[in-house]
Order: sequence, then structure tokens, then C-alpha cells
Amino acid sequence: MGLTLAAIRRPVWVWMLMIFAIVMGYIGCKRMPVEQNPEIEFPVISISTSYFGANPTEIETLISRPIEDSVSGLSGLKSVQSQSLEGLSVVTVEFELGTNLDTALSDVNSAVSAITGQLPRDAERPVVQKVNIAGEPILYLAAESSTLTPLQLRDIIDDRVVDRLSRIPGVADVAVSGGEVREIRIAVDRQRLLSYGLGVSDVLNAMQNATQNVPGGRITDGNRESAVRVKGEFESVDEIRRLVIPVSDRQDPNAGPAIVRVGDIATISDQAAERTSFARINGRDAAIITVQKSRDGNTVNITDQAKAALAELSKTYPIQFTITRESAKQVNESLEDLEMALIIGIILVIGIIYMFLHNFRGTLIVALAIPTCIMAAFAAIYAFGYTLNTMTMLGLSLAIGILVDDAIVVLENTYRHLYMGEEPETAALNGRLEIGLAAVSITLIDVAVFLPIAFMGGIVGQFMRPFAVTVAAATLFSLFVSFTLTPMLASRWYRRGENLEDKHGFAKKFDNWLHAFANAYKRRLDWALNHRWTVIAVGFGLLLGVFMMIGGGFAPNLQAAIKQGTGMLLPCIVVGAVLVLINLLNRRRNLRPLVGGALFGAAMLGFTVLGYLLSANKGGPIFDIKFFPEQETGQIAVNITMPPSASLERTLQVVERIEGIAKRLPDMSYITSNIGFQSGSNFGQIRGSQYGQVLVTLREKKALLDAIQFWKKKEGLRTRSQESIASDLREMIGKVPDANIVVSSGGGFGIGAPVQVNIRSIRPEQVLPAALKAKETLAKIPGIINLDLSSKPGKPEYLVRPDRVRLADNDISVGQLGAVMRVAYEGNVDAKYREGGREYDIRVNMTDAVRNDPNALAAIPVTFRQGNPVFVGNVAKIEGGVGPDKVDRQDRQRRVTVTGHLLPGYVIGTVGRVIDSELAKADLGKDVVFKQGGENEIQGNEMPYMAFAFGLALILVYFVLASLFDNIVYPLIIQLAQPQALVGALLFLMMTNTPFGIVGFIGFIMLIGLVGKNAILLVDFANTLRGRGIDRHNALLESGVTRMRPILMTTIALVLAMIPVALALGRGSEFRAPLGITIIGGMTLSTLLTLFVIPCTYTVFDDFSSWIRGILGKVTGRVGRPESTESLPQPADQEVKEPAADR
Repeated sequence: MGLTLAAIRRPVWVWMLMIFAIVMGYIGCKRMPVEQNPEIEFPVISISTSYFGANPTEIETLISRPIEDSVSGLSGLKSVQSQSLEGLSVVTVEFELGTNLDTALSDVNSAVSAITGQLPRDAERPVVQKVNIAGEPILYLAAESSTLTPLQLRDIIDDRVVDRLSRIPGVADVAVSGGEVREIRIAVDRQRLLSYGLGVSDVLNAMQNATQNVPGGRITDGNRESAVRVKGEFESVDEIRRLVIPVSDRQDPNAGPAIVRVGDIATISDQAAERTSFARINGRDAAIITVQKSRDGNTVNITDQAKAALAELSKTYPIQFTITRESAKQVNESLEDLEMALIIGIILVIGIIYMFLHNFRGTLIVALAIPTCIMAAFAAIYAFGYTLNTMTMLGLSLAIGILVDDAIVVLENTYRHLYMGEEPETAALNGRLEIGLAAVSITLIDVAVFLPIAFMGGIVGQFMRPFAVTVAAATLFSLFVSFTLTPMLASRWYRRGENLEDKHGFAKKFDNWLHAFANAYKRRLDWALNHRWTVIAVGFGLLLGVFMMIGGGFAPNLQAAIKQGTGMLLPCIVVGAVLVLINLLNRRRNLRPLVGGALFGAAMLGFTVLGYLLSANKGGPIFDIKFFPEQETGQIAVNITMPPSASLERTLQVVERIEGIAKRLPDMSYITSNIGFQSGSNFGQIRGSQYGQVLVTLREKKALLDAIQFWKKKEGLRTRSQESIASDLREMIGKVPDANIVVSSGGGFGIGAPVQVNIRSIRPEQVLPAALKAKETLAKIPGIINLDLSSKPGKPEYLVRPDRVRLADNDISVGQLGAVMRVAYEGNVDAKYREGGREYDIRVNMTDAVRNDPNALAAIPVTFRQGNPVFVGNVAKIEGGVGPDKVDRQDRQRRVTVTGHLLPGYVIGTVGRVIDSELAKADLGKDVVFKQGGENEIQGNEMPYMAFAFGLALILVYFVLASLFDNIVYPLIIQLAQPQALVGALLFLMMTNTPFGIVGFIGFIMLIGLVGKNAILLVDFANTLRGRGIDRHNALLESGVTRMRPILMTTIALVLAMIPVALALGRGSEFRAPLGITIIGGMTLSTLLTLFVIPCTYTVFDDFSSWIRGILGKVTGRVGRPESTESLPQPADQEVKEPAADR
């Protein structure tokens, strides 16, 4: 009372507070970084180690396993996974949520440092870093030139472009692929080595020793000090040619060494390094540049500055830059969609308020609460350190329909008092006081619902936290506004005897319709109160019926559906018979319970059969489950896998063929291709000459927002979905000889293929056969296509098996033999050549004639002993073989992942149940375990957190209601109505063919609070009327009619605010649509049910409370008060004495 009274008497104070909130919100809005999604911290650390030339099996044995063993005992460890690729080991260490990531990083660094000495000498030092999901590349560029050679192009990019982009604030890394890289190659001729009596190891030692810069110390000469250092680096390529390799006379050790120059035994060339991969754009050779932001970087600002920098560079160098993908565009479009949804929602909400009030002043009073609360919420978002992203904006869109609730209720009650003849100040004060505690409870219910979401564990909890905090902050501000600004303005802008202007035209017709509707509702409610058990049975029967219908949709045939529905019929008849027997024992003949039970069971059977018939007509379940909603990314990926022995040239031929087909797509915008590697796949980045990838960037998809924003002309928009275009492309490509082609459209959440099944065993030899059998099993499940294995046969290889006796006879170690083989083929790049401030590799290897001749392997001279060459074939046995292209491990066990994609119309949540069922029947082998990964794994991990949030929300709402009513039984009146909101939500999801997932589940949690608010208004006023002496029946009738207007206003306002969200106005807004659909469906149907079910439930619990009180009275000797005057405890500030008028 004090706050409202102060606001009415000190209006300037209220205005200053409102202006302060708006100013602070504006400052916060302008300073907040703009991002696509909230920042999420995963307790994951990666350890990357490069060992060029090593195959996956060697990487697993020499690097991955030692690193796994070193980190396996760390505190808080959840799992350890590793990928051993050709030349690369990636060990991923995942900790439990809540683990201090900085401490974990330090522990991992210490553990890895302790075993670094055990790793191969030629392996690079392991790189330990946090996995930053927010640090994904935000900008993809293709650079090409019509005048520069690939070598010149790459040199300028590495020297100038990368440096310029790296200096943009917020950029963490700039990576380049494609083009040609300069190197100095020393191609050693085998015959010349033999003629000069040199081995490969001699050349390697000479090069390593000749390029060292060694500090010697300092010379102090009196007052002058000078440094001394040996500068051994080469000044020119000719100097490398003139490098002398001393060769001792094998016959006469006392003779002086002969002089052999490097140019005598090798060809030295300044050239481009041998390419193991290519990058292309629209069929032309190019360099691909990716820009990665830091955790604190601003995507939009970085992109804008990068575009400006590229424009400057294009003027300086003859390079054309093409942006093939930019996250900032998606961010801006997503926020633009939400901004438009916000504006449309505000307009619709204000319109519905005016339609009910027919009063411009009253509409303006409520409308002023919207910008005030939104700007105040911006200040709160900024204070909590969140970014301006899709979730915070979605929270504001939802808040529009919520934050006007308090203002509507206060204003509508104020008008009622004005209509009864009170002065504006008195009416404003009494109007607020009469519903004061109810208004606080309504707001606290919203907060109680969103707090569990804000503190929900798991990855989903981090993702949803900004959304929940935004809504809670806006709701709390709306309560403050309804206690200050709303009554203050009503006391000054309204007049005594306010009658909503002169009614004519639409206003008069609307009031007449509303009056007729109220009278009709009163009659129906009177009937419902006299048949309360029927109404309650119908309300809860609809809820159970919807679940039976969903279950019937999963039945394999009609007989199974009937059997499933019949399971409910018998229990219902038994319950009815028991109730009839109880009536007979009480000497009452009443067969209605038996008939009702039979009808109820028959209805459940009917719902089950209906569900099956609808699913049969649809061709799949009527209720789909998909944890993450589908989202347009505007890109189609074509992954190409050739036979392991395929060369880059053969893979390039297939890529060129697919590029030509993709160019025929009318909706194609850009085509970027990778030859020699695949990125962004299920298995990380995989490299090899047999791999290729074609990324088709599509034109922007036409959205409803484009029609609304008619002033923004956009040409060339596509109308088809990326999934439909991907299906066409898949059909156009068809079968390609010797190539495995997988066409997929990404969902934008970076979790890989929809179907992922991990096969593990303690026995490594069992994993691959079990995975092959699992693949055969999955191939029989309808809807699954493009099945693949994470581990496949790799390239053919030659195994050099050392003969240890012969090695010892020639004083050669296995390490020396390995170093020679590495130099001969991969090449050694320890030596560096520096020029113009740049550093280039000096690669020492054999000539191409030797490297490309398998028969020359055994004839490579390792060294000389006693004047005779020692060849590889003298000290080792050479065998042929094939190794895997990749080795995966999880928790120190071998793992193979079976992956696949889905045909249009299938969702992984539904298909996942079939996968588990079929694999459980298949005999995969003893000690073999399988577990679904990807989206289904995330769903399994996150559902306990979401279920906990749902349960906690119910408990907190109960606490609020019990505090409001000062009774522990009456809150159940409202909470029993809350599940009925699921009826409308589930029906709307099925009607719109929208899969149920994470966003829909959050909508379910929100409905707990949103539905309870309407029930509070009805129950609270009924208690007030009973406190004034009105009997229960008439109090419920009066309460229902009186509170019908604010209930309809608040419900319609919320539904209208959610319509733009449910319609998915803009591109990429599909993720948010299920939330709008869930709330619209839940609120629409639950409001109708609430207006009837809540009063009926009220009478049941009131009778139950009286019965309990009677029993306690007999036990304690106390007598209860008469029913007509019995009421729930009333708030002390309710001062109105007059009964409410039935308007």
C-alpha cells in the first residue's frame, strides 16, 4: 500500500524512476555484444599432437595412448576420447559440469608435460587448449587472382592478409588452406649418394648442423660489451648448393676428407611444396581463409571490420575476395526477425487491450508498461554479463505477453471501482490493493517457473539461462510498474464515474457480445458446478486421451492399437463397478459410475484407434520427437570418399564432376570444394588423397518477414527448403564409379549426422565386425540412408620391419633407420631458410623417381660401413599391408561409430527408439556394447536436468500458492489444472507437424506458471467474495464472470505476442517456433478448461478440506465455522466492501 500511495502522491518520483530505467536500458543495449547464441562453456580440453608421416596405427600407439594414460587419473574426469589420424593425434578430455576449467587446464598441461619426453622425437610438442564452441569460425573467404600464381597468392595471404585480419579486435585465429606454399627442396639423388660414398643420414646431419644459429656469449673490452654468436643460417639458395659435406676416405682413414657439395648430390630448387590438398571456388583454384573469433569477440563488429580490411587489401593487391559464409548475416537476420516479432507483438497486444477497454487513455497506460519493462530488462541483461542474442530477444518477445498482465489486472480493477463512483485516486488505490497479493503471487509464479530454467544444469541449462533471466527480470519490473506507474497514471488520467467513452459502433457491439458471452458462460458454469465430476472427468479425460492418441500413433497395426486401448477399458469398468458397490453398501442405487467408467474407457479406446488412423494417413507417427529443431543453414555438403589407393588427381576428377552437377541447381550461389580433406564431418577433419568435399552455398530462402518488410527489396530468393534441394542433388549425382557420395544438409548445431551409434569392446578385434553387423541392421530400418563407418581401410602401405641383428652388426639403431625412411619420403624440414622476415622450410628428401618407385625402397642407402653402402633391404624386411584411415578410442577402448542420415519426414528421436530395439535383438558379439551418440546422446544426458527443472517449477509454484492462500490443500486446486495445458500444447504440435524437443519442453515448463495465473485470479476473488458472506456456489459464479474479462485479456495478449514467434517470420527462426506453438496451444485450450474445471475442482477440495476439518474438530473438540462464511485467509490490505457488479 505504501509504495502505491507514494506513487500516486509523488508522480515526478515515478517519472524519474521510469526515465532512469529507460536510459540505463538504452546504454546496456548499445554496449552488449551481438551474437547468434548465448555463450556456453563446455568443460572440455583438447590435446593436439602432429607427427607428420605417421599412419593412424602408429599415432595411436606412440602418441594417443601415452597421452590418454597420463590424463586418465585427473580429478573430475568424465571421459577421454581420442582420434588418431594420419600425422595427427587429437585427445579430447571431458570433465564433469561445474569443474573449474582453468584448474583442469593446468592439471592437463602438467600431466602431458610429464610424458612429453616419451613421445617420438620428431613429433611436435602437444598443444593443450580449451574447446571454445563460441570460437567457431565466423567468416569464410575464398581468395583468388587472375594475375598472381598460386604461390604468389598464398605468399601475400600469409604475409599480408592474415596479419591484417589478425589485428582486428576479437579475432582469435586466421587459418588458410589451399594455394601453394614456398619451400626450398633438396632432392637427393640415390646414385650420386652411392658414387660419393654417402648415406641419407650423412646428408641429414650435414644440413641440421649447418643451419644453426648459436649464441657464443659476450666480450667485455673495457667499457664496451659485445655479443658473440655463430650465424649459420643460409643467406641465399646458392649458399645451400655450395654447402660442403666432408667425406672421409674409406680406404685411407689418415687421408684428408674429400669435398662434396650439396649441389653435387642433390637438386636444389626454390619451389612450391608438394600439395596434399586443394581448395576451389566455383571450379577455380583458390585459397580458403577462415576467421575465428575469441570468446569475448563481437561477431558483427569483427565481420564489419574484416569487410573493410578486405576492401583495402583488394585495392593494394590484385586479389578478389568472396565471402562464402558469414555468421554475422545469420546473427543480424535472427535478431531482425525477433525485433519484428517484438514490434508486431506489441502492436497486437495494444490492439487487444484497446478492443476490450475501448479507451485510449487506459490503453496508453498499459502500453507504457511495455517499453519501460523492456528497457529495464536490457539493463538487467547487461548487468548479468549476457550478450544480445536470440535467446535474450526471445525472452523479451515472450515477456510482452506477460508483463502487461499485472497492468491489465490493476487497471481493469481500477475501472471497476471508478464505475462504482469512487474518486480516481481512491479507485486507483483500492483497485491495486484489492488484487495486490494476487498480483504479487502471479508475478512470483512466473519467477518461480523461470528460476528452475535459469539454474538448470547441463548444456541446455547454460543455453537457456539468458532466456530465463530475461523473462524473470522483465516480469519483476512489470510488477513494480503495476504498483507505481499504472495506478499513478490511472489516478490522473481517469475521471469519476468513468464509463469507457460513449459506446457506439464496434465498441457497443463488442460490449454486447462480451455481455452475452458472460451470461452464457455463467449459465454453463452453473450447470458445471452441479455436475462437477462430469466436468472434471472430461477435463482430465482429454489429457489422458491425447496421450492415448499419441501412443496409438506408434502402434504397428490396427490390432495392436485396439489391444493397447482395450488395456484402459477394463480398469475403467472395474473402478466404476467398485463405486457402484460402495453406493450399494451405503444403500444408494446409482449405476452412473459404472456407465461413466465404461464410457470413459471406450473414449480412451477411441482416442487410441484415432491416433493409429491418423498416423497411418500421415505415413508415420503423429507425434515426432526431435531434441533439436531443424534449422535452415543455407548450405549443402557433399562428402566424397574414394578407394584408399586413389590419388589426388582421381579425387579431383570426381569433385569436378559433382561441381558441374551442382552448378545446374537454380538456387546455387557458391560452390567451394576441398580435395584431400573433409571438414566439419562427424569424425572431425579427416585428411587423405581419397577424401573430397563440395559445399554448395544456397541463395537466401524467402521468408514471411520479406513480405512484411516490403520496403526492403530482395531479389533472387529461393522458395524451396535446403532438404528438398539436397534430395534433388542426391538424385542428380546418382552413382559415381568407385566413389561413396553422401549428400547432407546441416542442421546448424554441429553434432554431426542424425544417426550415430558407437560400438565399443574391451577386445579391439571384435569392434569392427560388430560395427559391420550393426551397419547391416540399421540398413533395414526405414528412413535411414548413407550409412558409413568412422574407421575404414586406409591407404596401402609398405611395412619396414627391422632386422635387429643386422642393425646391430652395422651399428644402426631403429631410430636411425626410421629417420632415414622419413627423410627419404616425407622429408625432413628441421632446417629453415629465412628471407625478408619470412621463414620457409628446407625439405630434404629423395628425388621423385625414387619416392614414386616401390622397388627403390629396399635400395635406399642408410649409411656406409667400411666403405660399403648399407641399404634398407640389408637391415630390414619390407612387407605390404593396409592400415585403418583413422583410429577412434573412448575411455581407452577402441570405438567404431556407425553413422547415417535420414530421409525427409523422419526424425531421429522417433527413429532412435527403433534403432535401440533392433540392435538389442542383433547379436553383435560378447563383450560388445553399443550406445547412440549425437542428438540422442545429448537428449539422454540433458533430459534429467530438464525433468528436474519441471519438477522444481511445480514445487516452487506450490510454495507460492500455499503462501498466498495460507493453506496447504487449496494450491492443489490450481495445480491440478496445470497439466491440462498440455492438451492444447500437444494437439497444436501435432496439428502443425512440429516435432517435440528441447524448445517445446521449455514451453511446457512455462505453461505451469502461465496457466496458474488465470486460476489465481478466479480462486482469489472467489475467496474474497466468500469472506464477504456470499455462499460458495454464487461466489464461484460471480468470480468467474467478474474475472472473465481480465483472464481473456491476459490470455489473448500472450497468445497474440507469441503468434510472430510461432509463424517463424525470418530466416533461421525455425528453432524458436515450437515455443510459440506450445504456448499458443496450451494457453488457448487450457483457458477454456480453466474457466470450468477450476471452479469444479475448487468445490471438491473445499468439501475435502471441510471433511478434514470436521474430523479434526471431533478429535480436538472444536467445531468448524458455517460453510457460507468459511473462506481462505484474506490479505489484510483488501478494503473494498461493496460486492462486484456483474458487468
